[in-house]
Amino acid sequence: MRLWTIHPAGVWEALQEEGKLLVDERHLPSFGYVPEQYRWLVNQLTCRIPGYPGSLPWWSYTKKPDLRSFRFLRPAGKEVRIELELDAGEFVVFPAWAWNQVLCQHYLSVSGGEYVKWEKRLRSVVPDEDLYPLPQPWQSELEKSWERLFEPTLPPSPVMGTWGTSDTVAVFGILRLGNVRQITPFRGMQRLNV
Repeated sequence: MRLWTIHPAGVWEALQEEGKLLVDERHLPSFGYVPEQYRWLVNQLTCRIPGYPGSLPWWSYTKKPDLRSFRFLRPAGKEVRIELELDAGEFVVFPAWAWNQVLCQHYLSVSGGEYVKWEKRLRSVVPDEDLYPLPQPWQSELEKSWERLFEPTLPPSPVMGTWGTSDTVAVFGILRLGNVRQITPFRGMQRLNV
């Protein structure tokens, strides 16, 4: 399957030198903070992708990103869009809206009615919406709902009570030079105020 991933040009340079790369948490722009939902995802991928290395995943798009608009979402400087060809079983695909539900610690439902019903039950027992992790059995129910992320029957578009696009994303464990089909350099235009 063709996938596209976007990174600073230094990732492409390192890939050419090393031949393969794992995500290096020391170079993430989050000052070393990795939300627990990403750790949950790593555990799931370890069970679902044979030989998954146990590192944070590489994220990619299943549709070629249009750099005319995408350049304004990337930090100012040299960037690269890497086109890859991966074999089935090396990656997992899911709707971007569904990952947003997981990342925001929301219940992942297949219908708006199911989402509203679960939230109503939860808030009748746990009124503090900022409490995380949730007390049991709520946390287990929440994380069980997240496993729907990997079901092919998950709606491609957001359901009521969620937000996001109908885009799909793919995650995989190892970025390999041998999977690269094309490189497109570009300049990021976003100015970050820190």
